[in-house]
Amino acid sequence: MFKYSLLILAIVTLLSCDNLNLSKDYVISGRVEGDLSKFKGIILASFDGLEQEIALDADGTFSHSLLDNGAIYRFNFGGDSKMIYAHDSGKLEVVVRQNEKSRWEPHFSGDGAKDIDFIEKVNKVLAAFADNMQGEDVFDYVRLSEEEYIEMVEEFRDQTLEFIENNDDEVSEEVKTAMIIDTKASHLYLYELYISLRRMIELDTDMNGDIGAALQEDNLDNIRPSDFMISSTYRQLVNGHWIDKASRKAKTEKANRRVAYNELIHKEVEDEKIRNAMVFSNTKRHLGRIDDVDVRKELKNTFLAVSSNPTHVDAIHDIYTKLDKISEGNPSPTFVNYESYGGERVSLADLKGQHVYIDFWATWCAPCKKEFPHLKKLEKKYHGSNIAFVGISLDKETKKEAWKTMVEEEGLMGIQLFADNSFDSAFADAYQVTSIPRFVLIDKDGKVVSPNAPRPSNTEEIDQLFETLEM
Repeated sequence: MFKYSLLILAIVTLLSCDNLNLSKDYVISGRVEGDLSKFKGIILASFDGLEQEIALDADGTFSHSLLDNGAIYRFNFGGDSKMIYAHDSGKLEVVVRQNEKSRWEPHFSGDGAKDIDFIEKVNKVLAAFADNMQGEDVFDYVRLSEEEYIEMVEEFRDQTLEFIENNDDEVSEEVKTAMIIDTKASHLYLYELYISLRRMIELDTDMNGDIGAALQEDNLDNIRPSDFMISSTYRQLVNGHWIDKASRKAKTEKANRRVAYNELIHKEVEDEKIRNAMVFSNTKRHLGRIDDVDVRKELKNTFLAVSSNPTHVDAIHDIYTKLDKISEGNPSPTFVNYESYGGERVSLADLKGQHVYIDFWATWCAPCKKEFPHLKKLEKKYHGSNIAFVGISLDKETKKEAWKTMVEEEGLMGIQLFADNSFDSAFADAYQVTSIPRFVLIDKDGKVVSPNAPRPSNTEEIDQLFETLEM
C-alpha cells in the first residue's frame, strides 16, 4: 500500500467525492423512485451469463461497479432493460422512476449516458432486419442464389455501418467501435444462417463459395476476447462452432456433448476470462436439462475442473443444490396467485388431486409456438382424464396484452397463466428454467414426476410417461 504524506491525506479528506473520483472503476449508481414494494429489482447480466441483483438501500439508492471494462452489460429494471457499455472509468447516474401507468422508466446522466441511447438505436436497426427474416419467410431468403443473398446481406451491413459512422450524437468512440463489431458479427451470423437453413431444406450448399470462405476466414477457433465481451451475436457464433466440435468429440468418445464441451474448452481456449465464461454459460444452461444424475454430476465436475471464477463456482453449486430438490419423487415447488387468462388468481395448490402438465413458454419464442398444435392434440386425447394442462407465460409484464392476444389467436386450451416475474419468478427459478419451451409433470399428490418432461411433439415419449400415472 502506498504511504501518503499527512498533507496529501488532509487534502483528500477535504475534497468531496463528487469533485474527485479516485476510483478507476466504471460505477453505476442512482435511486429508484416510486412504490418500492412493487419494484421487481435491478439485475445486471454480464457477457458470461452471470446475473447479479443490485441491492437497494431502504431509501431506494444503489451503487455498483462494472468490473469487466469493455463489455456490454444488460441492465434489467422493473421488467424492462437497457444495454450499458462498461468504460474504463467514470460514473453513470440513473434514476428509475415509476410513471402514471405504474411502469418503471430509467433516466440516465453522466459518463456514458448518451451511449445507451445509441446502442438502443443500432439494436433497433439490427432487429428490424432480423424481424424480416422470421418465420416461414426465412426460407424464401435462403432459396436465393448465393450472389443474391450476399448482395442483400452486405447492403444491410453497409447501411448499418454508415448509420453508426455518420451518427451526429455525442457518442464515445469505444461504443461506436463496439457497435461496428456487433454489426459485423450479425453479418456473419446471417451467412451462417444461410448455410444451416439450406442444409435443413436439403438445398445445395457450397462451402467453397464466397459465404463459406467468409465464415472460414473468421476462424472461430481463435476467439477474440473483446468481441466476445461486446457482442451476443458473436458469442452465439462462437458457441455454435465449439458445440459442433464438442458433438464430434462426444460421438467419438460416446460421451455427453455438454461434458465434452467443457473438456474441449478447458484444453483449447487460452484466455482465462473467456474460458470461464464459456464453461459457466454451458453448465448453467444445461445442468437442469440432464435427468441422469451421474451425467449431471460429471458436467458439474468438468466445470469445476476448469473454472477459476469463484462467483461462477458458487452459482453452479447453488443450481446443483436446487436441482436435487426437484428430483423425481420430491415435493414440487409451488406458485401462488398467478393471473389467469380469464382474470382469476390460480395457485398450484388449487390443482392438488390432479396430475399437472406444465408448459413454460413466451410470446416471442418460436419453438414454443411450434408445440401449440401438438399440445392441443394432447389435451384433446386426454380430455376427461385426471390431468390439468397448464401454460405459464414467462413474458415480461410489458407483454401481458400480447400474451392475452396470443392465447386467444392460437386458441390455447387448458389453464393459461402469467408468471409474476418472467424468468425470475420463484417457480421458474426453482425449476431452473433457463430456456423455453420447458415442460414439467407433477403428480396428483404434488410430487415431481419429471422436471424435464417430453414435449407434446414427442408423442411416443409423452404417452409412455402419462401411462405411469393413475389417471
